[in-house]
Amino acid sequence: LGMTRDEARELIENKGLVYEEELVNDSEVEKDRVISVVEPEIGSKVKKGRTVIVRVSIGAETNEVPDMSDIQEEQLEQMLRSYGFKVGKITREFSDDVDKGKVISQSPGPGEQLEEDGKIDFVISKGKEIKMTKVPNLIGKNIDEIERLIHDAGLTVQDKTAKVTEDPSKVGMVFEQNPPANSEAEEGAGVSVSYYVLEQVTVPNFMDKTIGEIKELDVIKNNKIKIQVFPSTIADDSYIVVEVEPGYSEGDKVNVGTTIRLVVEPGNGGDEEEE
Repeated sequence: LGMTRDEARELIENKGLVYEEELVNDSEVEKDRVISVVEPEIGSKVKKGRTVIVRVSIGAETNEVPDMSDIQEEQLEQMLRSYGFKVGKITREFSDDVDKGKVISQSPGPGEQLEEDGKIDFVISKGKEIKMTKVPNLIGKNIDEIERLIHDAGLTVQDKTAKVTEDPSKVGMVFEQNPPANSEAEEGAGVSVSYYVLEQVTVPNFMDKTIGEIKELDVIKNNKIKIQVFPSTIADDSYIVVEVEPGYSEGDKVNVGTTIRLVVEPGNGGDEEEE
């Protein structure tokens, strides 16, 4: 007993007997080892040519391993118990595809055979790996280039907020950002910026007005819009606007400081006639 099936066969056949085996599951006796002699009884005398039946272990009874993909870790023990298996070694890895706490892979794999009470090893997801990146310095940069800088750093543009300025040299310049420059942020996080835009004003109606009337408009008196009169050498306040260049119309929005050219012709007394 306890010898291998090959050893048992050799021993029996060397004594002029016929070897026959009976294969059974046995969780205690190693596979391919003799469990017992079925017949004849051990120690009995037999004639040569007699058949000796030997019971041989084929190992413990096996079941098919279930597919545990995407199962939560806390459910494994109970689910495996219903199949006659146990949880083996647990390792953890980051995964972009499998949610944290769920099964990424298993060994033995689904469909394989495993003895009862056998252990199945699992790799459990730790979720996506959090990768950090340095936030670029956007202060003083033009709003047109910050999107590229943000994307190159592995981040995204979250908000762009415009603030009015009367200084043309600041137009498009970023003056505030969040998160701050050179801080650490998770890859893919959003970055918000604030930048300057020129104040805009509404173009008034210039057509058919005298130069004198136009000079009294708030946007002209406050120097929000500048006018250039043509022909400038002979025109006085009584001249009437007959054309606005380069095509500005009443209601258009223009930046503060915009110069609009007005083509004028002699009027009929201008402001003096109205008085």
